[in-house]
Amino acid sequence: MYRPVKVACARCGEVSMHEELGSVTNSGSADLDGRPPPRARYTMSAWLQECPNCLYVARNLSEATAEEADVVREIGFIESGLSENMPDLATRFMRRAYIDEQTGQLHEAVRRLLHAAWVLDDFEIDAASVRLRAAEMILALGEQADTELRLKRLDLLRRAMAFRQAISEADDMLKELVEPVSRKIAVAQRRAAFERRSTAMSLSEAMHPPARRGHLRVVTFPRPS
Repeated sequence: MYRPVKVACARCGEVSMHEELGSVTNSGSADLDGRPPPRARYTMSAWLQECPNCLYVARNLSEATAEEADVVREIGFIESGLSENMPDLATRFMRRAYIDEQTGQLHEAVRRLLHAAWVLDDFEIDAASVRLRAAEMILALGEQADTELRLKRLDLLRRAMAFRQAISEADDMLKELVEPVSRKIAVAQRRAAFERRSTAMSLSEAMHPPARRGHLRVVTFPRPS
């Protein structure tokens, strides 16, 4: 699964050993935010490389633009992910997210913040602030945020217990969504937010919600013509 590789940092020239990931066989379904099943998550330590000398973080340390190298000098980079009980791996993802954000790669920054949140989930540490930051970045993308990202924002808001905002945005999305799977996901997120559930939800759960006993008020949304 792994093989050791020697990499020279493109920023400072320091040579260090890292693990390179081979193929991974997944079993189980991912959560709606893309969080993979445990077997794939166990490989997350190999998703990014971190220079032990200058702290630069990248998928491949041997590659760095001048702009990326400059960001590492900023105090914001050093402070990213620095808090009590923060796992080193989560800090690594948050620092890469900072580099991506500062260099205008917001899609990548969102992805790295999600990765940091997954690490915190596995350590049973509250990831609400990380998820809210990712949700804000998706909002900042404006029209560049596609349906998939907007649905992920619903999940981020709900997981961070911003239930009212999640319900409001789900309502807005359901007025325009046509694609059946996307509509089911939005409905499932709205339902979970209404019930104040902040736990992870899989695609299977969204597609096949459990039957509930008792009285249930069903809100329907007309499909866009």
